[in-house]
Amino acid sequence: MRIVDILATHDAYRGFTTVPGNLGDGYLYCANPIFRAVRDRASAAGVEFTTEDFCAYGVASLAALGPILRARKVPYQDNVGVLRRAEDRRPGGALRNVMPVKANLLMHEAAHCVADQRLPATLGVRGLSAARAIALRAALGESLANTSELLGAVAADTAVHRYFYDQNSFSRVEARGQEALRATIELVGWTATARVVFLSFVLANTLSKTIDDLTCRRLWALAGVTAPRRRGERAALERVTRAGLGLNLRFRIETAAFFLRYEHGIEDDVFRLNAYDVLAVLERDPALRRTAFGLCDVLTEAA
Repeated sequence: MRIVDILATHDAYRGFTTVPGNLGDGYLYCANPIFRAVRDRASAAGVEFTTEDFCAYGVASLAALGPILRARKVPYQDNVGVLRRAEDRRPGGALRNVMPVKANLLMHEAAHCVADQRLPATLGVRGLSAARAIALRAALGESLANTSELLGAVAADTAVHRYFYDQNSFSRVEARGQEALRATIELVGWTATARVVFLSFVLANTLSKTIDDLTCRRLWALAGVTAPRRRGERAALERVTRAGLGLNLRFRIETAAFFLRYEHGIEDDVFRLNAYDVLAVLERDPALRRTAFGLCDVLTEAA
């Protein structure tokens, strides 16, 4: 792809976004239903997007979540201008000949804000200590952000869409993952797929290291999925069910520990804090299930 073509596509959709300095923002708002759903819910919740780095996001983005949630403001950098300057200096140049442009993670951070606005301020969960309930609330918010990024990749079916999506996501669009998601949506439907992905990330964000076959079946039951009998039909569903394990374990540990310590004063070891059966908690608590799947509604209503 040429820089000039990327810029032309970006500019063609500038009228659909209030964040024209974010590469591909207007295009994704129009072409990607998950991106649009999160943006609309964030805007309705009063979330603002700003080039003011009020929370040192450019220095330590993983330490900025607390300030972002309190301010309902998401920082970003203008990553369009650098491409304009490159095109001005060497017209007609190929995109591959410029250094990678820093991504903006507006959808991920906006999803955090949406979850924070929709979840009860205090998540009262029968059988969980106050510290564990706080950690679970944080895990639910992180899981919505993760789920948004994974499900949004399904729509990225052109080179331009994939490029813009990669510039707005932690993880890159991956063909095998897209295929598994599409096959699962065809098999069990959009709502159930979103719930499966969300629960997979809930397990990951409460520091599960594996998702075995029994856990898959329990997760499917919670999500309202009847597992197909044929192994071939289950392959895509099983891959999607284990999607959360793609999150780097060290990343999960460090971000959870930092957020709980500095935002909530919780010094507990994160493994001890998460040493309980989160699926059992969801199985026995219908109110918590409704709360958790209410977050999924943000995404399923986009289908």
